[in-house]
Amino acid sequence: MLQYLNQGYRSFGAHPIAPHPRINWEFYAVMEGRCAPVMVNLPEQPLVSRTLWVFPPWAVHGWRGEPGSECRIACFHFAFIPPPLEEMFRNQEVISCKITAEQCRRLSAMAHELRPHFEQPTRLTHLFFQKALFELALMAAGHLDLEPLPALAQSGNSKVERAIAWFFEHMADSPTIEEVAHNINVSPSHLRRLFVLIHKESPRLTFKRLRLQRALELLSETNAKLEDIATQCGYASASDFCRAFRSEFHVSPRAWRQNDYETVPGAALRPDWLGRDAWFLHKPFGPLVNDGKGRDKPAAN
Repeated sequence: MLQYLNQGYRSFGAHPIAPHPRINWEFYAVMEGRCAPVMVNLPEQPLVSRTLWVFPPWAVHGWRGEPGSECRIACFHFAFIPPPLEEMFRNQEVISCKITAEQCRRLSAMAHELRPHFEQPTRLTHLFFQKALFELALMAAGHLDLEPLPALAQSGNSKVERAIAWFFEHMADSPTIEEVAHNINVSPSHLRRLFVLIHKESPRLTFKRLRLQRALELLSETNAKLEDIATQCGYASASDFCRAFRSEFHVSPRAWRQNDYETVPGAALRPDWLGRDAWFLHKPFGPLVNDGKGRDKPAAN
């Protein structure tokens, strides 16, 4: 689910952004001009143009640019990303790739296409967000050499997909791996081998991610109580759900849903960092007010 959308010109040379964490996965593209991320754990990065970066949640980074020059950027935050792209972060802290002029135009158009859905969601909004996420993921990973799946993985892929679909349908019942395997007519041990071969992780971790992704969707798209979300996602209680959520995302479900800026530092850009033709949208919807400490927070309902 798209959580933040941002496009416009920035003067990072005059107004650099100090390193700070984000709570979601971040796709960040520079389409005109040059800029560079400021990473606390990496050497100084060179200023570059036409580049797309992907940062995992809680990656601490900021931005710098050329003095006296502007750059045009687009930024998209998602609660989760497709597993094949997530696997790439097992060996690196950030992904970056060069993008073409055509891809830059597509990123700009994508931001404008998503804006009305972000401001006023419809029944089709989730499909537009999913389409944008897959398009961004392919753009970020499309430069990689694609290795064909082993023969066993090719034949077992349908079994893994059936297992995932069956688990998702019965998630509220918190099925065990043995139950999932029984219902798709394979042994638990064979199912584990297939998951490791195809997804590079155990079915337990895959099912855990499915629960949390479903929880994120419910937190983002509905006003359901935490108790109801816990039940729908197969947790024994709201407290069990909150513990699992905090362990994964380092904030409570309530703070994530409300974009609590006291709990989630750096969740929104300060207005004085924004340049011409700039706009940004984030959840929860509605106007921002200054808290008197130089930070912007959602206005009270």
